[in-house]
Amino acid sequence: TAWHYTANFKNVVIEAGGKRVPRYLDVKGPPTIAEFIAHLKGEVGLLVIPVTKAGACRWGKIDVDEYPLDLVKYAKMIARYGLPLIAEYSKSKGGHLANYMQNNSSATDFREKLSDWRAQLQLKPATEIFPKQEKLAEGECGSGINLPYLGGDNPDTRNYAIDREGKRLTVAEWLTTIENMPESAKHTPGEANIEGAADILSKHMTSGQR
Repeated sequence: TAWHYTANFKNVVIEAGGKRVPRYLDVKGPPTIAEFIAHLKGEVGLLVIPVTKAGACRWGKIDVDEYPLDLVKYAKMIARYGLPLIAEYSKSKGGHLANYMQNNSSATDFREKLSDWRAQLQLKPATEIFPKQEKLAEGECGSGINLPYLGGDNPDTRNYAIDREGKRLTVAEWLTTIENMPESAKHTPGEANIEGAADILSKHMTSGQR
């Protein structure tokens, strides 16, 4: 709530790998309703810091900076493993694999969970995870990340979410998905759920049991 960021995608630099980097501004205080509306209208990009000073968070993302990116491949892997993630294109032409929770979690535990999913999806260990910080030191702003749907359901919107087949989701469909997202992996009949099996074993397997 102490800081947020805005991004001007009308003023971008194209890096060697193809990443589009806009001009960012630090803004003191929490994001406003007017800024969320401006984001959905495509006027100014909004970045929110997903961790509080106390180290709590409710959402986070695996930031996949691969150019060119096959996001559908990751959407299919997410579905196969039953992971509670949703694939979103980013404005930089990369992708975000995001988890949204109904309740607060410690950023430490949440980062560990995202790290496990990053490994399961065969992403490089250096692939960034948000929140970047486990808690914010006094005076520390924290690292923000671009929200999806800059431009809302406009056909020109680049950073939209997709389903497992690569179909673009509307803002309403995305909201319905993230508001009902489970907190742990869910078994898909007929498909191997390695992460879910490992979770069960870690909770119930003790010495002397088969």
